[in-house]
Amino acid sequence: MKAVDADEGLNAELEYSVLDPPNSPVQLFGIHRQSGGLYVLGDLKQHQEQVFQFFVRVTDRGTPPQDSHLAVEIYVMGPDDQAPLFERKEDKFFMSEDAEVGKSCIWCQENKNCVNDYISRLI
Repeated sequence: MKAVDADEGLNAELEYSVLDPPNSPVQLFGIHRQSGGLYVLGDLKQHQEQVFQFFVRVTDRGTPPQDSHLAVEIYVMGPDDQAPLFERKEDKFFMSEDAEVGKSCIWCQENKNCVNDYISRLI
């Protein structure tokens, strides 16, 4: 994962950390403080077919320091599982803070029969 900071100097230097959920019995994932790369700390074989949820925090070195959090979900698959893959690696969607409860955030349709693939979005 990668965070960006528009500041300069010390205010733009970032440090990542994993925030374990309360009462977490096992800490299986760590993070490189400077790069934000996640890595495995323990044996995942006994955790197949489980989902792990936690937050990653990034903090700048400003005074006072500013931080942001990202929710992360990791699915531990069995050795024969093949997960479906998204064609796009990232999508960003913005919602108004006064959006009505139950209002659809996004609707996507993919058409593979077209010469030029397209995705139509309705927000």
